[in-house]
Amino acid sequence: MDLTISEYAKRFNVSQQSVYAKIKRGTLTTIVKDNTKYIQCDASMFKDAKSSSVEDIKSVKVEQSIEQYKFKALRKDYKQLLKVVEKKDKQIEKLLNKVENLQNQLISAERDKTKFITDNQNSSNKHFENIMTMFNKAMTTYQGKQLPELVETEIVEDKPKKKKKKK
Repeated sequence: MDLTISEYAKRFNVSQQSVYAKIKRGTLTTIVKDNTKYIQCDASMFKDAKSSSVEDIKSVKVEQSIEQYKFKALRKDYKQLLKVVEKKDKQIEKLLNKVENLQNQLISAERDKTKFITDNQNSSNKHFENIMTMFNKAMTTYQGKQLPELVETEIVEDKPKKKKKKK
């Protein structure tokens, strides 16, 4: 049970100056709530008081029980929240690993793409060089013929022969 300085002085039948002196000596423990200084009281303080009654002692014990209950409830909530945080930490760790794996896969795919493009460019260049070589050979071989005759000849040679259907 917490009492203001004036409440404490009235309850224990002492002056406010003596309450301040006890606070200064450290025999009374105080807390500040909403800019008001309170003296923390427990049941043992009321045993020695001249004006204490059974109701005061019961009231303090009830308040202490409530505070203990609140503390236990808060502790239970804290433990549950701690478990949730640990679970979330594990999920975050798994997601970070997945992100890292995906980044590595992306880097590998980009390397493969670059290699594929380079290989295809080299292959296309070689194919073009082969075509040009064949063309140059053809030009030297068929110098006497005109170009349209050469093209028609090549096209005819490349066409597969079709089988005639019997009727």
